[in-house]
Amino acid sequence: MNPTTLRTVAEDLSTTIRAITPDYPLFRDKPWTTVPRVADVAGTVLRLYHCEWEAPVPDEVFGTGLGHITTLRVWTNYRGLSDVDGRAQDIHAEIVSADARQLWLALEARQDPVLDGLLLVTPTGWSPESDEPGDLWGSHDFDVRLLLSHN
Repeated sequence: MNPTTLRTVAEDLSTTIRAITPDYPLFRDKPWTTVPRVADVAGTVLRLYHCEWEAPVPDEVFGTGLGHITTLRVWTNYRGLSDVDGRAQDIHAEIVSADARQLWLALEARQDPVLDGLLLVTPTGWSPESDEPGDLWGSHDFDVRLLLSHN
């Protein structure tokens, strides 16, 4: 295990998310598109996203690095989803669940030794800012354990 920097991990995981091909049958043609701020997620384009990291908290020493725990919030929106046959609420729950699964699998696949210093990614759930039909947005949340350089 080699240590890394939060910036390296953040850039890699953002690129990883952008490369995901959605597999939910409806809206499969709406790719993940990064935006520079959480406020920019609130548009009507499906799967705009912004990665927000909490400050890492030191945990334990591992040889050349210091273990840290942090939270990654992948802010996104599902606004403007059409109501297919009166199933808006079901579709919202299904697409959030499908995207959460795909995000976790993609991030988990980047764990060390693939990406030095990314020790563990654990999903902690969906945190809605709004769950009103037609205005669904919030964050897919993950606890992340990193091995960061002492420097």
